[in-house]
Amino acid sequence: MKILKCYLAYTQKTYRLVMLILFPILFLAGLCMLCYFTKWPGIFWWVWLLMIWPVVMVKGDYFDGLYRIRENSLEYVKSSGRGVRLVKNAVLGDGIQKFLWTALVYGAGYALLYLLDVGNSVSAESMTPVLYILTMAVLYGFGNILLCTMISRFFTIFSINLFCAYGAAILALGFWILTISVAPAVNIAAAAVYVLAVCGVNGYVLKKKMGEMYHDQ
Repeated sequence: MKILKCYLAYTQKTYRLVMLILFPILFLAGLCMLCYFTKWPGIFWWVWLLMIWPVVMVKGDYFDGLYRIRENSLEYVKSSGRGVRLVKNAVLGDGIQKFLWTALVYGAGYALLYLLDVGNSVSAESMTPVLYILTMAVLYGFGNILLCTMISRFFTIFSINLFCAYGAAILALGFWILTISVAPAVNIAAAAVYVLAVCGVNGYVLKKKMGEMYHDQ
């Protein structure tokens, strides 16, 4: 474990401000303006949101966060009795914030684009498919982001990280097609299994990598 990639809990406040507040606001505002002025269907911009947000989340994780090669923080993590807990808390916090911000951005984006699209009314009947689509998007989106982020952390090469980010976008499009072509009950079960499996693999990789870190030469 030569280098531990970025966890937002250990980045500068300016970085967190830009990534978690300013960029999502500007991004959603830009999509809504495009939807309003181009008069293109809201579903078009919704698909763009589905694909671009995972890219942003995976790419934003490229920067070094918890420790850097030229700093001594790695030695602190390996020598301190709190080192393992420190990294586990960072990974847990990173997963939670990815889920919350994915839910917030997808929820706000879909709601705004839905309301801006011509002819959409808000009623109990219309909200049922909306909530279903949004739930699936959040679950699959979070799973894609977590999976591709985990894969990218095995490498320190920018191009591979970019490839993983594009992979997250392709997965987002694929799962969107799955959402509209599979029975809701089956899709909900598949989404739950997918997210739990990715979380389980992420935990296993963390445990394995933490063990290897204490045997680095």
